[in-house]
Amino acid sequence: MNRPERPTESNTNTDFQRYAFLLLRNWYWFAITLSLAIGIAKMFNVLAPRTYQVSCQVAVGEKEAGASSTHMVGSIDFNETNPINKEIGVLKSKSLAEQTLAQLNFNITYYELIRGALIKRRRYNEQPFILTNDSLDRYVPNEEIFIRILDPHTAELRIEHETEIKRQIKINERFQAPGVSFQLETNGVDDFSGFIGKEYLAYYQTNEAILNEFWPELSVQVSPTSQNILVLSLSAENINQPADYLAKLCELYDKKDLELRNRTAYNTICYIDGQLKILNEQLLQAEDSLISFKRKYRIFNSEISTSVSEEFVKQEEEIKEYALQEASLLDMDEKLTHIARGDNIILPLLFALTDSRLTSGIEHMNQQVIEREILLQNQNLKSPSVIRINQQIQVEAEALRSYIAQELDNMNKRDVHLKGELSRMEAKLIDLPSVERRLAKLTRDFELTENLYNMYQQKRIEAKLAEASTVSNIRMLDPPGRGSTRLISPKKKQNQQTALIIGILLPGVLLVVFEILSNQVRYMQDVTNQIKLPVVGKLAHSRANKYLPTREYPWAGITESFRTLHAKIKYLMMDEDKNVIAITSGSSGEGKTFCAMNLSVVLAGAGKKVLLIGMDLRRPRIHAVFETGNDEGLTTYLIGNNSKEEIIRETGIKNLFLMNSGPIPPNPVELIEHQRMTDLIADCRTKYDYIIIDSPPIGLVADALHINKFIDVYLFVIRMDYTKKKINTLLKELHESRSLNHLSLVFNDIKQDVRYGYGYGYGYGYGYGYYSSYYQKEERPRKYKLLKRLLRKIP
Repeated sequence: MNRPERPTESNTNTDFQRYAFLLLRNWYWFAITLSLAIGIAKMFNVLAPRTYQVSCQVAVGEKEAGASSTHMVGSIDFNETNPINKEIGVLKSKSLAEQTLAQLNFNITYYELIRGALIKRRRYNEQPFILTNDSLDRYVPNEEIFIRILDPHTAELRIEHETEIKRQIKINERFQAPGVSFQLETNGVDDFSGFIGKEYLAYYQTNEAILNEFWPELSVQVSPTSQNILVLSLSAENINQPADYLAKLCELYDKKDLELRNRTAYNTICYIDGQLKILNEQLLQAEDSLISFKRKYRIFNSEISTSVSEEFVKQEEEIKEYALQEASLLDMDEKLTHIARGDNIILPLLFALTDSRLTSGIEHMNQQVIEREILLQNQNLKSPSVIRINQQIQVEAEALRSYIAQELDNMNKRDVHLKGELSRMEAKLIDLPSVERRLAKLTRDFELTENLYNMYQQKRIEAKLAEASTVSNIRMLDPPGRGSTRLISPKKKQNQQTALIIGILLPGVLLVVFEILSNQVRYMQDVTNQIKLPVVGKLAHSRANKYLPTREYPWAGITESFRTLHAKIKYLMMDEDKNVIAITSGSSGEGKTFCAMNLSVVLAGAGKKVLLIGMDLRRPRIHAVFETGNDEGLTTYLIGNNSKEEIIRETGIKNLFLMNSGPIPPNPVELIEHQRMTDLIADCRTKYDYIIIDSPPIGLVADALHINKFIDVYLFVIRMDYTKKKINTLLKELHESRSLNHLSLVFNDIKQDVRYGYGYGYGYGYGYGYYSSYYQKEERPRKYKLLKRLLRKIP
């Protein structure tokens, strides 16, 4: 015999088993979600637009030697920004992107429509045709033009303009409609037979739209292998289009770098050209004056004037050079003032500057100005980088101006000395005749101007050679193309792996969450861990829609469950005079009437004389199961209309007798407390081995409390997956107050899993599990549909 089980404390292993069995029982949800997830992943991999990343590598060499930040200002450190960051700023500048797109025909976007426009594949120079027009401005932005190739010479056009336009045109024929005009030309394709039936979509995009598509997407990163190598990457739906964009971008970047590097030489040449223009006019005037004078006085040679002229030319040439240097330095001082205020002016590298420190200072200043100009292409004046470089330029400009002032002071002193020497030489000419003196002066002026002109011509040639010999520091290492291209979306393997993970985790997580949040009693531990009451019954789930499965299937698992309940009740009713069992529950629908009827059948089958009393006076049901009338019963007896013998009926089951509840009274509690009820129970105790009472739900009405004085054992029925967890509060109150005699628990509708041998309650099933082949199988109702079964199994 099995003794009533006392509840035990749950442990970690039990919790693990609980969730493990929960997942195993619901394996079909894993199969469903896994199939759906993998199917969606495969569909996404097919339908999702392809996104490619095209890359190229550009080597940025070291700049040619220039002034360091300490050439002019001693030990002052200007914190020069990293040159590679400047190059990144140039490549990512909006102006360079605009110049690049201006040289590429990206305004018309083409898509190939696949599977009835379900899939769109972007095409660039892969479609068999192009749309051309004299002016792209005539296109309506984003107006969709559908083109279907009908045969090698004909295409069908459909445009949803002001009204839908649908027309067939010949290839290379101009299409004209109100507000629309373009020509459909072949794109280097001679044979259209491979494109027949294919449909394309084309639409015009504005320059701003194209710029927003490419400019923000450009990524420029420093290569991990070298600090002087930049990796340019661009993502797009097509390989060739971003490759062309990167190639053109690098080409313009190379030209821009060369232009920036030649700006100093260009400004120097412009300055020299201005001086040559002035000297050319002075040289012509000096030559005309000398020739005219010689013709007038018929002078063809004068050794005196020539020797004196050579001495004067040498002195005056040096004075002239100082004058040019002074003018250049004053002009440079003014330009430095404007540069310090924010103007981007490139200083010419004057040949007359003999001090190497001043020359290097000018070169470094020009580099700073160019760097500020580049920064301003992407940043504003309040940017920290711009503010920092402005401060550097102001400090260095002030240092240069101070050095220029010092140079001007030294030059003035030297000029005074040279002019004194020149005055002494002019005194020697007083002894010469006036004609000789005049001739010497004219000869001297001509030779001085000629020498200066020739010197400037020589310097211009040198500046031109320097400009021509300047090469860009940009070198393409890895041109954009298929070798540097990879598919970044969709990531097929990653999507499939993600689908696999989601297909496994999603149902598992949801099942566990639903289990935790469930408000129903799903496991015996949900009750026994809270209330220390004995468990005397674990009734298996009945798969047959029968009210009395114990009568129709005497060897089924549900019947064995009631036999086990009978065996355990004996330990609660050791005295012979204690034979009254009341079965109640927290609410209706939990199976108390079902348990009362089937327990009575099992007891009667064991040879015991059993009386089943329907005491649920508010909602009687037993009479309908046994197909007996309910006109006479307990209520009619209690009011004195019938005798005990008149209300006790046979059920057709040997040893089982039935007392119906009778008509529904208005005052059930008063009837139950009547003395006739006490006499009835006392008389029945002596005539029957067991009295089974189907009492009202104690959680709804108080009738069960009023019959407690007649009851020897109270069985409280808890239905799995139906009874709410709040029943623990009621059970705790009943247990602590001892309102019901020998209160014990019966768990009803336990769904066993024959594969694991455990039910929802973790107890070994009665006749299930490893020994299930010994018991009779119940008939399943034929109307059980698969969908209904699945829905009922949802936690």
